[in-house]
Amino acid sequence: MFAAVRQTLRSGEFWRSSATSALATASDYVVAALLAASGVAAGSATFIGCACGGVVAFSVNRGWAFRSQGQPAREVFKFSFVWALNAILNAVGVRIATASGLSFGQGWMLVRGAVYLGWNYPMLRFFVFPPARAPSADAEPPVAETELTTAERRTPARR
Repeated sequence: MFAAVRQTLRSGEFWRSSATSALATASDYVVAALLAASGVAAGSATFIGCACGGVVAFSVNRGWAFRSQGQPAREVFKFSFVWALNAILNAVGVRIATASGLSFGQGWMLVRGAVYLGWNYPMLRFFVFPPARAPSADAEPPVAETELTTAERRTPARR
């Protein structure tokens, strides 16, 4: 297990995804704060900010952090599931942390880090944007254009 953790920490993918998470969180906060300052209700501003952060997180993780070649519609669906549970885990975690005596800021930072490491990154890496699978050793190699297929071998050539 520790070898897997070390390998993950050495991968550029982990650090790119972490930077993406920071960018998404910053965009979430900036949008929410600007909307709230302009008179939009706090709940609505937070929701819109979270949605904007989600768009940033999905786009940058897909294109840069994980360099996914998967089907975008399927990835959006999976990402939406992960993002929704992320919001729930963060909300519940911050509530528990503040009820336990931590300040909002301390609880927010602690919970964000724990949820990222324990939920977001693993789910993004292995569920939303899984690594491309290498062909198995048992798989037949592709037929070269110069080789005849079985059907072509059975059919006599016409002259």
